[in-house]
Amino acid sequence: MAAKISKSKSAYDFDLDLEKMLYRPRVNALLEKGLSYPMTLVWAPAGYGKTTAAMQFAKNTDYEVIFMSLSELDRNPQRFWAHISDLYKKINQDIGDAMAQIGFPFSSAQFEQQYDIVSQNMISRNKRLLIIDDYHLLGNPEIDKLLEKIARLRIKNLHIYILSRVCLQNFMLDLKIKRIAMEITKEELRFDINELMEYYKTLDIDLEKASAQDIESYTDGWASAIFLSSLYIKKDSIADMNLDAAALDINNLIETTIFNNYSKKTQELLLKLSILERFDIDICNYILGTNHTQKLLSNIFTNNSLIKISEDRQHYEMHRIFRDFLHERLQSSKELNINALNTQAGEYYAFKGDVVIALSHFDAANNYEGIAEMLLRDKFSDTFSLQQLETIVSYLQKLPQEYYIKYPMLLVISAFLMTRSKHPEKAIELIKKVEHICKSPQIPEVVKNKLLGEAAVVKSMMAFNDVFAMLPFHMEACKFLPKGSELLSKYISFTFGNPSMLYLYYNKAGNLDNIVKGFTEEFFWWEKITPCGYGADILIKAEAEFERCEYEEAEQDAYRTIYKAEQKEQNSIIIAAKLLLIKLCMVEGNYGKAAVILQDIRNIVNLRKALVYSTTLDMCIGFFNVITGDLERIPKWLYSGELDKSSVSMTAFGFEYLVYTAVLLFKGNYLKIESIIPKMLETFAPFTYQYGIMRAYILKAIVNFNLYGIETAIEALNAAYNITDADRIIIPYLEYGEFLLPIFKQLSKNYDSFELALPKEWIDAVIKRQKEFQKALQKFKAGYNAMNPDRAEKPVKLTKREREILYLIAKGYTGEDIAKELFVTINNVKVITSKIYRKIGVSSRSGAVKFAIDNRMTD
Repeated sequence: MAAKISKSKSAYDFDLDLEKMLYRPRVNALLEKGLSYPMTLVWAPAGYGKTTAAMQFAKNTDYEVIFMSLSELDRNPQRFWAHISDLYKKINQDIGDAMAQIGFPFSSAQFEQQYDIVSQNMISRNKRLLIIDDYHLLGNPEIDKLLEKIARLRIKNLHIYILSRVCLQNFMLDLKIKRIAMEITKEELRFDINELMEYYKTLDIDLEKASAQDIESYTDGWASAIFLSSLYIKKDSIADMNLDAAALDINNLIETTIFNNYSKKTQELLLKLSILERFDIDICNYILGTNHTQKLLSNIFTNNSLIKISEDRQHYEMHRIFRDFLHERLQSSKELNINALNTQAGEYYAFKGDVVIALSHFDAANNYEGIAEMLLRDKFSDTFSLQQLETIVSYLQKLPQEYYIKYPMLLVISAFLMTRSKHPEKAIELIKKVEHICKSPQIPEVVKNKLLGEAAVVKSMMAFNDVFAMLPFHMEACKFLPKGSELLSKYISFTFGNPSMLYLYYNKAGNLDNIVKGFTEEFFWWEKITPCGYGADILIKAEAEFERCEYEEAEQDAYRTIYKAEQKEQNSIIIAAKLLLIKLCMVEGNYGKAAVILQDIRNIVNLRKALVYSTTLDMCIGFFNVITGDLERIPKWLYSGELDKSSVSMTAFGFEYLVYTAVLLFKGNYLKIESIIPKMLETFAPFTYQYGIMRAYILKAIVNFNLYGIETAIEALNAAYNITDADRIIIPYLEYGEFLLPIFKQLSKNYDSFELALPKEWIDAVIKRQKEFQKALQKFKAGYNAMNPDRAEKPVKLTKREREILYLIAKGYTGEDIAKELFVTINNVKVITSKIYRKIGVSSRSGAVKFAIDNRMTD
């Protein structure tokens, strides 16, 4: 069965002579042996036929083959991962999209997430061979580490062949010792006498053994030299062949056998194209200034085995040894200007919107003017990854200082990019420089206004989380930018991937009304300069209303938010509003409507295909399935607490904790939550996220109650109440109602025994709300179970200890009675009782008794 091959755009189409030459049974057997190992390294200098031999071998296997031809651009780990994801899409579009969204797995947690995605599709019949060519171009420890990690997993039916010009001793030695990897060296790729003679037979040339030995000695078994020397013999007789040692130089061979056979015009075209990693008809026409290069390229490809062509026959790439030969000649050419050619290529790719490649060509030409003009023209939006932004910033940092003096807007653009990079603190210095420049009387008023306006936008972004600190900058920007900001794009995620506006901007207890008022009355200043965040003013009001149990108002404002945000395609605002609607469905017990809204969120994320929204969706799914109680459907990274897999900005991180701790509550793992709470509070502290802080205190109260008793829960409850009471917030006590209800009942019953900040009438009112909320949740879960009968029919599995305690509960034993009967602590009984309630789907002792009777567990 022939292999199915998914190839890079630069994958080879083979010249017949090379196919015959490099299909050698001995080398084939070595490559076959490589399938017994997770990884095989094939290394030898250029011209030993590594790529052709590997592809020939792959064609005759029954493996699905992914062929990845690397370039210098793949040194960037994210670019490398984007490349491999694109190739994977040819086998499975959904898996490839998911891989691309997550990006390069820098952390172990991200690695496991990528592994989960791929392994779901690695069924037994999918034997896959990943061939990575020109690996020596990378030299990136992160990518080395990734491939080593994959190899060590010994994934069934996955084999990796790495083709390199150099030995990768650093990470190969241990793998070879442990028989995880195999190595094929240049010694094994050399042609022996018999293979050389066989190759010449395919050319209808019968060599005597003595002549074969001469050629073998002359070429040292080097495939390219053998191939090129055969061209001599085709032209002339073997007797006339120059076997001088100097002729072994590959450049001499290429020049004599290939390059000199072309016309001057074709030679010039090849020299010009050597600056490109790959090329197509359009860029050839652009660089040559003609529309007639198709025929020239076809002629070159037909007569040159060192030109690669893509599978769709639209893109070309030179073999590296040929490109190196041409590039060396180009650099010494007096007729052609290499800097001018790189500038042309930069202009072409800038026009095509391929920013990073365009900048690389301008940089190669030392064309700082080109870099500056491109940055000034395009400004750049949030569609770039963090790694791409870092690359763009690196080019900015290469610019000589005189360009910042000549084009001060470059300072603003740099600062703007810095706020979204790993070095936001550097933005402050750059903005100070801009403001200093604007003091000069030589700066035209129009230019000054633009600089000061965009600088105000940057300062607003630096004042994130404080609406009142941001407001003066919004007003300042409006003053100077009557037509709006050119820096801010509608594609920027206003919530930075967090599914709640309130989480981000509620930064001071007792100030919620002012924060909401600040947005509803002053946000129009922001809207004057950008569509980014359109609808946020209504959203934060809706979320505040929900926190106060003003459900009708919250629902109306959630829909108003969506209708407004849709006008400017503000997906982050729409997603947050839809999650709020799901919470309202929870309050109503309306599972069906919530399921439809969750699918709406999925559809938005699938269309946007941005990594940050993938994490937002996971958090929405996680929250949804906490409500249903179906923890198995919570995304694995959230379920298992691998929160470093989150792709949201660090400034917006933390909502992930709320989903994960909810999972732990349902598992009854109070000790784990206890260990996490300090980290939660540390995460919420820099921006004083009251939304998270109040919930962390409530969690602490629940944990302390279950582990150490009611007295230890008081301090944490008081701390939570001091935040929520100041802003009339109720919802957190209902969200955790199942776990708080036993605490609140004890507090109400023995109120005078405790030093409480919580008034007794407030406690009693919340208890009533908690019971109503629990009824709605049960209705919601019932709707879910009705739509998922398989789950509803799953038998409840209780441990021996859980069955003992449930039996005693049904017999009327109190918690203290059970503790004495089983010789355990009362806290131990509480923890196990909570687990029983969750497993059997009840929230009270009477419900547990009914379950025990219905299931004949009282006998």
